Amino acid sequence: MNFKRYRAMLTALFVLMAISFVFTYLIVVRPVDFFTNQKQNNNKVATQQDTGVQVRATYSMEDVFRPTRLVLTNKNKYEMTSSASIMREVNSHLNKRFTNLTRLETMDETTYENLVLREARIEILFDGLHSFGILSRYFDANNEDLSNDRFSRIVIRTDDPHTAYFINDENKQLYSAKIDESLKTELEALYADSDFYEVESYRGKTKTILLSNKII
Repeated sequence: MNFKRYRAMLTALFVLMAISFVFTYLIVVRPVDFFTNQKQNNNKVATQQDTGVQVRATYSMEDVFRPTRLVLTNKNKYEMTSSASIMREVNSHLNKRFTNLTRLETMDETTYENLVLREARIEILFDGLHSFGILSRYFDANNEDLSNDRFSRIVIRTDDPHTAYFINDENKQLYSAKIDESLKTELEALYADSDFYEVESYRGKTKTILLSNKII
């Protein structure tokens, strides 16, 4: 009985030794063949990751650098929307609509508040400062001398539908550009009661902030 058990153990030992020799041969003598399947799997993962990068990279400048809010002064109250569909239309309406971009003065606090809080009929707001160079699609000419200047707000005044004002809310630098009156009409036509909500203006540390009455 012990002899049979010894033979079984000896047979198992030889089998394990044979398997060990085979793997040693594959790993030491022919490692390329041994790891081929693993490399192929890694290549598939890498390809999928690369494809994912390519998909994410398809975002255009227009998708990233665009306005996010539209404010209309309606019956002495501010109404704002951030509706994605409306803002896509706003972005489209702005293409090639501005001419004769000019740097004006740096406003003091009173002038800034008058323009933004009292004189504005339409305000187009951006998240942060964007350069004129990045948003060159809005202009019918190349403004190289102002390409690095930045703004965060576009204002069209109630009493002047032929001029748009670009404002840097951080340093109060003001710029102007000529527009056709039709732009004001097109932006006003985007108003829909269900998509706009009333907001109140508050003077922040560096700029004017608009907050929904629901939050207040």
